[in-house]
Amino acid sequence: MHAVMKFLADEPILLIFLLIGLGSIVGRIKAKGVSLGSSAVLFVAIALSAWAHALGVTMEIPEVVGTMGLALFTFAVGIISGANFFASLRKGWRPILTMVGVLIVGAGLAYVVGRALGLSEAVTAGTFAGAITNTPALAAVRAVTGSDTPTVGYAVAYVYGVAGMLIF
Repeated sequence: MHAVMKFLADEPILLIFLLIGLGSIVGRIKAKGVSLGSSAVLFVAIALSAWAHALGVTMEIPEVVGTMGLALFTFAVGIISGANFFASLRKGWRPILTMVGVLIVGAGLAYVVGRALGLSEAVTAGTFAGAITNTPALAAVRAVTGSDTPTVGYAVAYVYGVAGMLIF
C-alpha cells in the first residue's frame, strides 16, 4: 500500500481526480435520508491524507491547483446565485443583518476561545472558517498569514460544521 500512496503523492493531478471521484461516490451514500454531498470530497481527502501520513508518505496538492479550484468554485457560486443576491438585498435585509451579526459574534467568540486555549491567531481564524464551512475564508487566512497552519483548524472544525448543519 505504501507504493500506491507514494505513486499518488507523486501524481497530484491523478490524486485530485481520485479524490473527487471517491468523494462523489461517498457523497451519494444516504443514511436516514441524509448524505454528505460534495462535502464528502474533503472527508475522503482528509482520510486518505491521514492514511498516507501513517505510512510515512506526504501528499500535497500544488498551490496553483488549489487556488484555481477556489477561483472556479467562487465563480460558479457567483454565476448561480448572482441575480438572486441583489434581489434578496431589497427584500431580505433583516435576515441578512441578523446573519452578519451572528457572524460578528461568532468571530468574537472564536477569538476569545482561541486566546483562552492558547491557539495562534492563524489557527483560530482557520477554525472559524472551518466551523462556518467557508473555504474562501480559509484561502484568505492562508494568504494573509503566509502559513498552512490555518488549515489544521479548518480541517478539524469543518467536520463539526457540516455535522452541525446536518443535525440542525
